[in-house]
Amino acid sequence: MTTTYGYHDFLPTFDTYTKDIEIVELGGGAYSIADFTGGLYSDGPYSGAYGTSATYAEITENCGLISWSGQSDPWGAMIPLAGGENSVDANGVITISWYCEGYGENGVSVYTPL
Repeated sequence: MTTTYGYHDFLPTFDTYTKDIEIVELGGGAYSIADFTGGLYSDGPYSGAYGTSATYAEITENCGLISWSGQSDPWGAMIPLAGGENSVDANGVITISWYCEGYGENGVSVYTPL
């Protein structure tokens, strides 16, 4: 997974991050992701500055489109980024564009199968 951040407190010094992340199939088109902010809260600068940890999320895939609801970070809801891509392509590459409503952190995470 590689995440390119659009906004957070520590740009531009932490503008992209790459990490191995497992997406686990839950059944019925649902999947879990253990670190939905692409490392920002678990390995990135937020963990040291704000004491955050990985943000777990569940996504749903339906006809190549990715969606989710009810996800949050420590400060508010995590929703799809307006105008962003949330899809899976024919090669299994998943693109998720997320936005944190609390303070506006956002990014685009691209998950490439190994």
